[in-house]
Amino acid sequence: DQISSAVINVDLTDRTESFTGEFAYTLCDADGEPVDLKELVKVDDDGLVRMDLTILRIKEVPLWIEIIDGGGATSENSTITIDPEVIQIAGNDQVLEKIDRIELIGEINLGELEEDTELIFDIAVPENVKNITNLTQAAVKISFPNLMTKEFNAKNFTAVNVPAGMEAEILTKDLAVTLRGPASLVRKMTDDDVSVVVDFANAAMGTTSVRGVVRLDSEFAAVGQMGTFTVTATLREAAPEDTTP
Repeated sequence: DQISSAVINVDLTDRTESFTGEFAYTLCDADGEPVDLKELVKVDDDGLVRMDLTILRIKEVPLWIEIIDGGGATSENSTITIDPEVIQIAGNDQVLEKIDRIELIGEINLGELEEDTELIFDIAVPENVKNITNLTQAAVKISFPNLMTKEFNAKNFTAVNVPAGMEAEILTKDLAVTLRGPASLVRKMTDDDVSVVVDFANAAMGTTSVRGVVRLDSEFAAVGQMGTFTVTATLREAAPEDTTP
């Protein structure tokens, strides 16, 4: 009745790899003290226990997520933080040697974010690696302290990729577009600096909506459009040329 547990003491000094061995155990009371075994008879027991002991190396690695530039925002001119920044993982030396970061599941498209945002992503570690930090998710905060967003009224339109034998007429005469970029550049811009390119490569015949893309001079290359927009245009067969001499 005095026996509470069987205790095995294993010396791990200088051990860096997993191992298997047979170890003697000591029967102890509730206080962890050995019990007097003078009157105890062991049946079918040689006093040894076989034990497999797995030893893993611990490594601290940063978390990372794929960033897609867009809308004048890049990973360089935006502020992006991940919480936690790092986690601890465990595994054998060969596996850990190849891991220099842990990628979060998902991606962030900066062109789709109009304001400061916090997003939650799952943390997934590679096979045969343990996440000993025990955190399954990370919070990613995105802010745009150095960027400015402003709406412009575009009046310059250019048709491209008009099919052979067809002619295009852009019916939209002015279009509100939202641009974002470094504040110093956006403040310098006027409506006249904004041109819209309308691509008729896949446009249907007749009057329809066609997607437009903002085009800016090289001076404003760091500025980008926010979101997508369309213009109203007509695509029809070109009138035959007059070949009368």
